[in-house]
Amino acid sequence: MKRAATNLLALGSTAYAYTSSAAGSKSGCYWNTEAGSFNTRFGHDFSLDLYGTVQDLLPNTYTVLAGLNPLARRFDLVNIGLDPLDLSLTLTVPGGQTTGPISVAQLETEYSDILYASVRTVAKISNVPGTTNAFIFYANDTQEVDFAFLTSDISKAWLTNEQTSYGSPYTTYSVAAPADANTAWHEYRLDWLPGVSKFYIDGVLVQTITDNVPTTPGSWIWNNWSNGNAWTQGPPLADSVLKIRSIDAYFNRTSVADTINSNPLLCPAVAASSSSSSVAPSSSSSSSSVASSSSASISSSSSSIASAAPSSIKSSSSSTISTTSSSSSSSVVAANTAPATVSFTTITTAWTGTYTATSTAVSGLAATVYIQTPAKKGQVISTSSTAKASYTTVTTHSGTASTIGYVTATPRAAGATTTVTIVYPTPVTTCGNQGINFAAYTNKYSGGQATYGYPSFIPETYKKVSPWFSDDTTYIAESNDAYGDWINVYGYYPVDGSNLVLDHTFYLFASQTGYYSLNIPYTDDIQFVWVGANAVSGWTRANADIVQFWSSQIATQTPQTLAYYLTVGQYLPIRVMWGNGGGQGDLRFNIYAPDGSSVLSSNAGQNSGISSVDIVQNPCNSALGAKFPTWGKET
Repeated sequence: MKRAATNLLALGSTAYAYTSSAAGSKSGCYWNTEAGSFNTRFGHDFSLDLYGTVQDLLPNTYTVLAGLNPLARRFDLVNIGLDPLDLSLTLTVPGGQTTGPISVAQLETEYSDILYASVRTVAKISNVPGTTNAFIFYANDTQEVDFAFLTSDISKAWLTNEQTSYGSPYTTYSVAAPADANTAWHEYRLDWLPGVSKFYIDGVLVQTITDNVPTTPGSWIWNNWSNGNAWTQGPPLADSVLKIRSIDAYFNRTSVADTINSNPLLCPAVAASSSSSSVAPSSSSSSSSVASSSSASISSSSSSIASAAPSSIKSSSSSTISTTSSSSSSSVVAANTAPATVSFTTITTAWTGTYTATSTAVSGLAATVYIQTPAKKGQVISTSSTAKASYTTVTTHSGTASTIGYVTATPRAAGATTTVTIVYPTPVTTCGNQGINFAAYTNKYSGGQATYGYPSFIPETYKKVSPWFSDDTTYIAESNDAYGDWINVYGYYPVDGSNLVLDHTFYLFASQTGYYSLNIPYTDDIQFVWVGANAVSGWTRANADIVQFWSSQIATQTPQTLAYYLTVGQYLPIRVMWGNGGGQGDLRFNIYAPDGSSVLSSNAGQNSGISSVDIVQNPCNSALGAKFPTWGKET
């Protein structure tokens, strides 16, 4: 068994001076730091931008059962706040709690595919006894690295690689913490690298651990917690507050590495240098045409983030890959925004299932609704008479293609299946434009939905209203059962969906030439769609292209669908607004490509959905489409 690493700093040495580690420099697809090269950078400085935007952090809201500990603990959104005097993010464990679950605080990266990192956190540690303040890499209980402080004795920092197996060495060490850890800012840096974990305080290496080093991707966590056990010695009698001034993190994310590897010709800067110091789990001579960057609004002037929105720290995935390549370019002409009517055919058949199944297939201007009902005794079960195809079609997207291409793979054996690969171009995403922007509002017209058509709902009145919260998403959907039904809305929880308005803006990139179909299969209470110039500016109830509403006078809603003819390379601006006036609510929206494939879809009743890479917030080239106006300042 190997010996654990030796403590590098005597516990008596507490004279630290705040020093920031050198920031990484960008080269091609990577950030180069003194710890190595990484494919993603994440961070925020609250001293410079307290109420601004924070990328890729999720507030945790779940309960950890007590198990063998005295008390359970529950991560609550209300314990995450902002300190306008000390210009910092705060994680609080409220004092005076005596029964579980103890209300605590935790933030986590939205992505959990981090494989090696260098993370620098500038913080003030709480000196109120009874909690643990920690900065953690976590994949599971045997793949974990901790940089922790026990607030009962903040003269020490506890540094740990958790045991990877029962027989592995115990690798927890204590080193001297700064004498003024609770009153002065200090940088706590953790480098998790292949075969080693390194811990720094104000740029000074204080511990190296080479046993029990994790090898499994996971997420990064910042927390302040207590469960009453001997370790935390809590709960605290008074509020215990961990303050974070800034985070500067460099990650290697496996999904980003995969993207880089799949696009080997778009990273000339890295290819030229071919650095050998990279710790990235990928080739250093590759790149990607895919980059997304998304942010969450922090608009509150209160010390509590929760007062601004259900969660002001949240975002969809962010990658820092960028490239100067103008991928997926083509000659662009104005989109044909004159809507065309989609005709529907309904086919009802009996099947072996015990329930009625309904599905819709849209291709160009033709749509088919398939209804399968449980077969009655003696009824003939419908079967297809179509012969088995002798080929398989595979669809893929390429950021380097400007036209649609076809690749046929000849079978190796006579009579075997032939594969035809269709390669579609994709939009340029090097400006971090992937996804859909959305804003949430309280419905000022609640109660009017009982009147047929919901005439009191005037969508344009929200143009100058600051949203309750705003962010971006990768789908459009909402579902709630009744009044006071707390739901998750695009990663924000808890939200009462019974009195809610959601506005969405995005561009559809045409990777094919033909009719794209926009479809509202069902809504509750009202939904509007604007397409083209009116989606960006000038939108009103009167000029909406699609309107769908719920009414007790309508037994079954008819899906509302319009199709728009686009050619490869065009961008079409779209706005989707939905309002629920009370009680149950339902929002769905789908887009189908000319070949019938799904570009954007909602999962009915599940508050979820998916979108393709062809959905972007705006074109990177403003000549191809203007950005939508800022929420609250629309025209």
